[in-house]
Amino acid sequence: MDIKNIYVYKIGFGDCSLLELDNVNILVDCGGDIKELEKTVLVNNIISKTLNKNLECIVTHFHDDHYNILSMFPKDAFDAIYAPNFFTKEEIKLQLYALLILSNSSSGYLMAEQMLRFIPKIIDNGILKECAIVNFVKKGDFINDNMEVLWPDPNTLDYEVRNLLDEFEKILKVNSNEIYRESANFHNGVGSDLIEEIELLAEKYISNVEMLKNNRMQNEITLDYISNNIKNILDDLNAIKKQVNFKKLTSILRKKIKQIQNKYSIIFHNDKVLFLGDITAKVFNDNIACKIENNKYNYIKVAHHGTKNYFTNKLPKSDKMIISSGKKSNCDISAMYPLYYNDRKFICTCNDFCEYYNSITKFGKLEVKDEPKCKIYCGMKNICEKFNFQ
Repeated sequence: MDIKNIYVYKIGFGDCSLLELDNVNILVDCGGDIKELEKTVLVNNIISKTLNKNLECIVTHFHDDHYNILSMFPKDAFDAIYAPNFFTKEEIKLQLYALLILSNSSSGYLMAEQMLRFIPKIIDNGILKECAIVNFVKKGDFINDNMEVLWPDPNTLDYEVRNLLDEFEKILKVNSNEIYRESANFHNGVGSDLIEEIELLAEKYISNVEMLKNNRMQNEITLDYISNNIKNILDDLNAIKKQVNFKKLTSILRKKIKQIQNKYSIIFHNDKVLFLGDITAKVFNDNIACKIENNKYNYIKVAHHGTKNYFTNKLPKSDKMIISSGKKSNCDISAMYPLYYNDRKFICTCNDFCEYYNSITKFGKLEVKDEPKCKIYCGMKNICEKFNFQ
């Protein structure tokens, strides 16, 4: 089955596209900051396009602005969910540590929480059929036998995660006398106690992920059972957090944890489309660009709402480029896209019309002082726009 049409939705600062195939529609992300009534209209629009078809969803990564509207879909709406594969024991351990040592309001903490609570969240919302496929994909996998996953690459990420875990656990052991508070359950000065507990919680978490992926129906394991198990694991972690003191360690490795978290985003393509999720320019330039540089696509969905810090000048050829964006602090659409890729048409979902982050944009020695007269389709009039391949 090949993609027949793409519907690009006006979602504010977020992402939502629908790929229409013969017998299935595939939603690529569904999150944003539009009003509740607009969200309801959007969900109804997607459901109306999926009558007598299966509905599947690709959640490119675990930021809330990419899946916060999924909870509004009706019960048993989805036949399959695809998300990034970050579920190895080492990766789970790293995110558990992030919940322990980081401030509850920090971006790294919130990302770890969204990662670890993703499974119970999609289950508790009731949007999955009991027999739904839940698949965590990585480089080399295929989605619906039609689209190849280019990232995440477990070989690359596992190496970074293992090194970071080794570094962090050495710090725990060296500083063990400063970690534990007096408690009936813990004794001061034994950093290895905490390491062993995180190891055990990670093993329990992974066992539930494996149940979710492997023949759960055959073994009469329900989605609710898996959700409750994972929530209990995270409750146990919260109990540990109340009994330990990390004040002297909270700044250690914080940036490195966040850097790894930002690398978990699905990139996928076929011969017509390339979707970049929220992948960083460095990951794309270092790992993806050279492998697809000779390709040409009908549509490229650019990374991270077209914002300046995610811009890359190494994108392959395409007829059109899709930017899903809306105003949010300093995250206005970068002028770099229409300036650098000035031979293409841009499709922008921005509710408030595109703004450029700076009136002066530099490309090496080239300095552009005026707003570019770019070919940009911007300020969508309807809830969605349809683009086909004919």
